[in-house]
Amino acid sequence: MNERQREHREFLKNKILETAIKLFESGGIDNIKMRKVAGKIKYSATVIYSYFNNKEELLYEILKYKIDKLVDELRHINEEDEELLLKSLIETYVNYFVDNSEYYYLYTNINLGKIKIDPTSRENLINAPIFPFGRVFDKLVMKGVDINDYTNHLYLLWAFMNGLIELKLNSDIKDTVNSDTVIKEFAKYIVSRG
Repeated sequence: MNERQREHREFLKNKILETAIKLFESGGIDNIKMRKVAGKIKYSATVIYSYFNNKEELLYEILKYKIDKLVDELRHINEEDEELLLKSLIETYVNYFVDNSEYYYLYTNINLGKIKIDPTSRENLINAPIFPFGRVFDKLVMKGVDINDYTNHLYLLWAFMNGLIELKLNSDIKDTVNSDTVIKEFAKYIVSRG
């Protein structure tokens, strides 16, 4: 394959992905159909299948695109104080998924195995937004926190953040929770454990 063919192939793959993202954002998981994506870009479904083996693979790429943006945001947060850093990271993670709830539900469906993808890809995708939090937890380990507590605290953090997202997305109870106070207290608790 020459350079021009490679460029065209990359262009077409990006076009497919951009179109699928638009369809996903306008109608969720059920709006993603390989033939529908193909029709929108005026190609046959066969062309779509030459880039993505199935709907699940395409959904994975859609979520990966959005998760990469979240990870980039998280990596650019800089605070010297561990508690403020953790609070800012949590707020960014929670608000990102609340503002992009369709992606949160896709993230959850992939995590729960409702959308079948390669297990290694699944694990990498689910864990990617947690890695930037390591900056806080690494400092806690240096202060003497046991490495087993490190892992437990990361899972506690992940459960806390996803639970808070669920609360904020629940229209019946979202106004009963002061998420700013909850996040501040949680960050204080985690950092004080070090």
